[in-house]
Amino acid sequence: MFEVSSPARDLAAAAARIGLEVIAEEALDVDPDDEDGSALYYLMIPDRIALEQMERLWRLWEAERPLGRKNDAFAGLFSCLRAVRRWSAQDRVADDDAEALRQLALEEPDAMINVEVELVFRADEVHAAAAEREILAAVAAVGGKQLDRGRHPSFASHALLVRLPADRVLDLAERRVGSLADLEPIRAIGPQAMLDVDHSPEPAGAAPPIDDPVPEGVPIAAIFDAVPIQRHPLLQGRVEIDDPDDLETLSVGRRLHGTAMASLVLHGDLNEDGAPIDRPLLLRPIMYAPTVGEADETFPPDKLVVDRFYDAVVRMRRGGPGVPAAGPGVIVVNVSVGDRRRRFGKSLSRWARAIDDLAWRHGILFLVSAGNLDLEGLDDVPIAGFADMAAFRAATDGERSRAILEGLRDHMRNRSLLAPADSVNALTVGAAHRDAIGAPDRRAAASFDPYATLDLPNLSSAPGPGFGRAVKPEILLPGGRERVVPVLGPDGLCVRARPASGAAGLKVAAPDPSGAGTSYTGQTSAAAAIATRTAHRIHDALEAAYGDVFAGMPGTYRALVLKALLAHRARWPASARTIVDVFGPPEGWQKQRANVGRLLGLGVVDPDEAVSCAANRATAWGVGSLTADAGAVFRMPLPIALSGRVVPHSITATLAWFTPTRPGRQSYKQIRLKLIDPAAEVLGRLALATGKGQPDGHAVHRGTVVQRKFEGGQAAALLTGEALQLKVQREPDEGLAGEAIPFAVAMTVEADADLPIYTQVRSMLAVKPRVAIRT
Repeated sequence: MFEVSSPARDLAAAAARIGLEVIAEEALDVDPDDEDGSALYYLMIPDRIALEQMERLWRLWEAERPLGRKNDAFAGLFSCLRAVRRWSAQDRVADDDAEALRQLALEEPDAMINVEVELVFRADEVHAAAAEREILAAVAAVGGKQLDRGRHPSFASHALLVRLPADRVLDLAERRVGSLADLEPIRAIGPQAMLDVDHSPEPAGAAPPIDDPVPEGVPIAAIFDAVPIQRHPLLQGRVEIDDPDDLETLSVGRRLHGTAMASLVLHGDLNEDGAPIDRPLLLRPIMYAPTVGEADETFPPDKLVVDRFYDAVVRMRRGGPGVPAAGPGVIVVNVSVGDRRRRFGKSLSRWARAIDDLAWRHGILFLVSAGNLDLEGLDDVPIAGFADMAAFRAATDGERSRAILEGLRDHMRNRSLLAPADSVNALTVGAAHRDAIGAPDRRAAASFDPYATLDLPNLSSAPGPGFGRAVKPEILLPGGRERVVPVLGPDGLCVRARPASGAAGLKVAAPDPSGAGTSYTGQTSAAAAIATRTAHRIHDALEAAYGDVFAGMPGTYRALVLKALLAHRARWPASARTIVDVFGPPEGWQKQRANVGRLLGLGVVDPDEAVSCAANRATAWGVGSLTADAGAVFRMPLPIALSGRVVPHSITATLAWFTPTRPGRQSYKQIRLKLIDPAAEVLGRLALATGKGQPDGHAVHRGTVVQRKFEGGQAAALLTGEALQLKVQREPDEGLAGEAIPFAVAMTVEADADLPIYTQVRSMLAVKPRVAIRT
């Protein structure tokens, strides 16, 4: 394995000159504070003698000793490298996976345990088949067997699900010589994926009556979740089920999560009495409740989660042999589940790579929950400054909030996104500490509001950054005012997130003896479902406003418009200043903003504000496509009402696209688009400057949604009925010179004053919305 300093585009050629084959390449993430990138290259070396020669020459190179004239080609190769070493069991079994495997083996020493094996991807089918046979023979030799397999060249994935005796699993955990972790064709090996869902409902009474008619039409949104209660009055006639695996029959337990997520997408938080969406919702069950009376919902234990998920999305859009597509018109997919055993580290998860490929190939906006870090006490947040629990309880709200934020600051390295939230093309959704319940007594149910006076993410909401230090999660939506309790951990006092309840959470449909109950839910699953509902509402509003101009566009463009507009109203709340105060550093605004971005992403989205417009605010949107090294100009009419007025005003621009990917290559994100800031003289004439309440310009361009804000209010804008020209530029890329990349742009001009901005901008648009202002 070669670790390469970035960039290293000539490595493959240098390796070829000495007869080596690069069989895979993987970009690695690094510490968010480190500006250097790196990559791993996997090389096929002919035999052990050649490997030993390579290692000997590398040691000479490191010692700055001559390699000898006949080894000049190796000098060219080594000049690209940071490190050379054998890919070993230490690399194949990550630390977290080793601990999980150890716990599984010790808990049931006589059991057979499911283990996922990811192979080094070989494009050549013959070599791939030989590698798979080698692994399966080794599995059989230790008394194991194969359960499932998946090979998807489209995202460079080859995986096996096998069942092994517990003692052999312990060998893996200990990374013992001679274990499966020593096999050369294996890239990574770990426990089977475990989907993360909330199973802690508190009954909240009977469901409210719904007077709205049953929706008609083709679904444009789908959720992949657990089997719901189809006959619940809040769901009946509003959910279309696509269940080719017949998980309905197997689901004999309490159907909580799928029911709750469908309820949120359809109706939102029932405490807010929102209108249902205008179309049916497609639900593809991927989990079920297998035990009578119990709430545990699980993925089928003999299947690979990532591969079956990928196949299910393709089937939804394209159908199968003799089976029509269940959701040919779906452009938004909700993923309110995550793999609690796959935290984002240095490399992208297989699930993220699968979603990236699906988004690009099928033009689908995936809305993925960031993940919940409240796993059985393993993610308790240590806090300092309190002698004991009594001191914590006696403290003020502000003292507790600061101590909790300081605990998060000191343990951020142990907290990261859960797969597939690391997806590059998806919008990842974190949970904002918001709901419609209000502020109950701060000691309700012996728990505390950690941020009683602050607008921040939930304690359990997984923070960023994402791959390549991209802004993740991009947006936050309400996930309930998650409460905490103090607990004594091994190293002292900690706080632990509590389940949703009547004191903090979102009200949803739920099972009860009458079949028409409600309960509370929350966290990032709920936030992602609210994001899906909000995207659907934006689609409904655009269809009503523009008719076939919007509805007749190809699905990819509509999905990108929703991606841009959903992120467009994201804002850092005033509490961002508290994050800067606690996280620091004292100086250096880039690092300060990076720390805020880890928690807040682009910001918090108010679902109603994302859908509506106002008299003093106008939002325009547009779509286009760019070929290699091309650019496009988006023109936003500027209202003359702003001219000569000294009032707070702003312009916000958002760009979104789906990038094709190059799995197994350092340049994984193949296409980079960029928003070019207006020239300084243009901003000066508009009395605007770059807004401070946002990630810096470099950070936002690392993902596939870019947002730039410009604010003013200390001087008057000088306007003469002109338009602001915003340039979208495609950066140089490799391999796609002839392929146009679709994108969407949104731009808003607004003022904190009673000015007719909407009316004036609307009058200057070529395509005018045909509906009144929503307020």
